[in-house]
Parts: sequence; structure tokens; C-alpha cells
Amino acid sequence: MATAIPGASVTLSGAGLQFHDGFGKYSVGSITVVATTGGAYTAEVFSNQEGKQTLTITSGAASATTTVLFADAKADTG
Repeated sequence: MATAIPGASVTLSGAGLQFHDGFGKYSVGSITVVATTGGAYTAEVFSNQEGKQTLTITSGAASATTTVLFADAKADTG
């Protein structure tokens, strides 16, 4: 189990993914956020592609990869 580090930079990344830090910063491909004093972090991730997308989370020398499943687009959306 990983140890949370207060104030650590955490980078979330994924090819073609869009990110929002909750404070007005949007980016494509990756975003870096700062962990709270409790070691937690928050970011939203969006995709223009449906299905499974790979998300990588990195902080310092530690890195983990997970799969995020995005729903199919509705028939009446672009």
C-alpha cells in the first residue's frame, strides 16, 4: 500500500484524455495537481472516445496504471 504524502505533486496522464483540476485549469494529455495535507488529490477526467482508456498516476518515483471505462456516446450527440 502506498503512503500518502501531504503537498506532493501528482500527475494524471492518458493519451487523448482531458482533465480538470476543479479550480479552472483544463488540459489535454496530462494534469498535475497537489495533494492536500491529508495526502488526497482530486481531478476530473473526460474522454471523447468510448470504452476502456488507460490512466497513469505518478507521484515522485511511484507510478500506477488503471483502466477507466467511458460510456458509449448517445445516438443524438456529435
